[in-house]
Amino acid sequence: LYVYAEMVANQGLITTLQASVWSNFVTDSPVDVNALVIDSDGEVFIGGGFNIVGECWSGCVSIAQFNGSMWNPLGEHGRGPDGYPAALAVAPNGDIYLGGFFEQVGTCTDCWRVVRWDGTRWHPVGSYPHPLHEVTVMAFDSAGNLYAVGFGGVSKWDGSVWNFLGAAI
Repeated sequence: LYVYAEMVANQGLITTLQASVWSNFVTDSPVDVNALVIDSDGEVFIGGGFNIVGECWSGCVSIAQFNGSMWNPLGEHGRGPDGYPAALAVAPNGDIYLGGFFEQVGTCTDCWRVVRWDGTRWHPVGSYPHPLHEVTVMAFDSAGNLYAVGFGGVSKWDGSVWNFLGAAI
């Protein structure tokens, strides 16, 4: 279990619970973290409304990766989303998916609401118009389908198209 907590002095903290013991995992997290995921290699990915993370003063804008020793930018040319990231999910193949309210991430233009990071660059997931105004939660099912919840309802990405499933309750 990993938990993010906003602390005083404009700093956050990521802690982990293992064998009934809490320990600090990352102590130089930024404030305003909206999403946190851990991939199968144990690397931490965060998204939110921040410009600096730890010693990453350039390029860690709204999205960053912690590799166990330092924060790194996640994007081409140090450019994060042009809007607000709110959700992260790890695909079965290890790709990182970012959701929120944005139209561009890095050099990926026409990247509406959901994008995929393949380890090198961002890719659009679907096309405009996205069925959701803003994506706030994402998760994969056991079949590899991505579900996105946000303002406007619930949608499912089947690998080629978004299917609107209905209004959120």
